[in-house]
Amino acid sequence: MTDNQLGPEQFDIGSAATPQGATAEPQRSGKPLGFDVGSCHIVACRQADGGFSTQGQLNAFFELPYRKFTEDLLEHNRISYFQDDGTLIIIGDEAGKFALVMDAELHRPMRDGLLNPTESKAQWVVRKISEMLVSRPEKLGETLCLSVPAVAPEQEARLLHHQAVLQDMFMSLGYRVRLVNEGHATVLAALADNQFNGIGISLGAGMCNGCLSYFSVPVLTFSYGKGGDFIDRSASEVTEMSVSEVRIIKETELDLGRGPANRVEHALQIFHDHLIRGVLQRLQQAIEGTTNLPKIHQPLPLVLGGGTVMPAGFLDRFRKIFKEFRFALPISEVVLTEDPLTATARGACLAAAAEEATGIA
Repeated sequence: MTDNQLGPEQFDIGSAATPQGATAEPQRSGKPLGFDVGSCHIVACRQADGGFSTQGQLNAFFELPYRKFTEDLLEHNRISYFQDDGTLIIIGDEAGKFALVMDAELHRPMRDGLLNPTESKAQWVVRKISEMLVSRPEKLGETLCLSVPAVAPEQEARLLHHQAVLQDMFMSLGYRVRLVNEGHATVLAALADNQFNGIGISLGAGMCNGCLSYFSVPVLTFSYGKGGDFIDRSASEVTEMSVSEVRIIKETELDLGRGPANRVEHALQIFHDHLIRGVLQRLQQAIEGTTNLPKIHQPLPLVLGGGTVMPAGFLDRFRKIFKEFRFALPISEVVLTEDPLTATARGACLAAAAEEATGIA
C-alpha cells in the first residue's frame, strides 16, 4: 500500500477552532497508532505496557443555536464543541447525552460506513473528534494505521473519497498513514494464537466487513452494506418509535437469546436475523467467487467484532443461523473477539507496529 499522493496542504476543512471544552487528553506517546473511524464510534489505540491503551468517542454531533450564555455553560462543564455560522456544534459522547435529554435525533457524519455525502459538516466533525483522541506525533512521520472498509463496486467513488479525506487529514497532522481492511484488522486483533489464520468479520453500525486471512495475508475481503443502523432504522419504521428510542432499547434491554418481551424487541430480533443471514450469504459468495484459494485442510475459526455484536445473546443467534449455511472452507468455531468495540482499532494498531518494525508497506 502507498500513501495518498495529495499533500497535507491540500486538505482544508475550514477554519473552525480546535474543539473547546475537551475532557480527555489526546494520545501522544511516540508509539504506532491504530485508528478506527466507524459510523458509530471513533477509536484510537496504542500499545502500552504489554497491552493496549484505547480511547473512543461517539461519532456524532448535536447543534444548538449560538448564545453566549450557552457557550459559557459548555466551557464551564468542559463539553467539547466548536462554532460554525452561528451554531454551537457539540461533538462526541456529549452530543449523545444532549440528544437523549432533548429527545432529538443526532447528526451523523458517516453513513453506510463512509463519510456522509449529504452532511456538509461531516469532515469538520470527524476531524474535530479525531483531534480529541490523538494529537500531532512526537516525531514527524510516525505510523498511523487507519482501518477502511471494503465496498461494492457501485460505492467505489465514495470509498476513494473517504480514504483520501481521512489519509490527508492524518497526514496534515504529521503521520505516515497506512491502511488496513476492517475485517483483516479483526483477524489481527483476535487470532494471534492461531497464527492469524481464520476469518474476521467486523459488524459495525454502517456496514459489515470481512476478511479471510492465511498466515496474516488477506486472501479475500468482502462487505455487506447493512449494519446496526439498518436494524435501528428498520425497527423504528415498523414500530413508529424514534430511532433513538429503538437504539436505547437495543443497547439496554434486548436479549437475543430469549423470546421478545414486546413488539420492539420482536422487530429487533427480526432485523438482527436478516442482517446475520445477509452477512453469511456474502461470506459464502465471496469464498465461492474467489479463485486460487489456499488449500486449507485445517478448519478455520470465524471471529466476530464490532458494536453490532454487543446485544446479549447475539453470538448464540449467529451460531444458530450459521448452521443453515454450507461453506467451501471448513470452519471450526464462531467466537467473539475480546472487547468487540475496540477490536478494529487494536488490529490496526498491531498492523502499524508491524509496519514500523519491518518497514514494509
